[in-house]
Amino acid sequence: MADEAESFAVDTGQEFVPGSLNLRLRNLQYLDEGATTSQSEMRLLWPADFRGTTVWLYRYRHAPLHSIEVLSTVHLRTEFNLNDGEALSITVPSHFVLGISMRRRLAWLLVWLGRENWIYQPEKRKYYELVRQLSIDLGATQAPVEPSVLRALARPFKTLFRKLVSIGRGG
Repeated sequence: MADEAESFAVDTGQEFVPGSLNLRLRNLQYLDEGATTSQSEMRLLWPADFRGTTVWLYRYRHAPLHSIEVLSTVHLRTEFNLNDGEALSITVPSHFVLGISMRRRLAWLLVWLGRENWIYQPEKRKYYELVRQLSIDLGATQAPVEPSVLRALARPFKTLFRKLVSIGRGG
């Protein structure tokens, strides 16, 4: 995060305390990239509110839809006496929050259901590294989805489905 501090200051006009709060969201969130203040194509920033304090939601394009980081000009853990695992309520302007398509929701379920905490567990981090590109291709991340990639990925599943249906019919 320290290397990115200068870029964040340029993007937001604010200097953040070192570090961020890594959050696992209760509900999947797909945020409007057109509303981001970041000049980076990979690192995205949106303003939000936490207990009357302006914070910035930070997400890499390849981050899963249940994961986001929170940046602030104050040390949030100290200022608000926060503990690991504590439920937080952050207010995000509604025009930043976009609906999640069925395709994105299904992709996320396939890749992340039951493994939501793994992204922040060092011993499980390898899983994230292994599924990052698949997550992007299927649409389980903030990144835009290329329809042609989805069609290419869907072909093996269609073939498998047809075979399973055929076996189920006794053929």
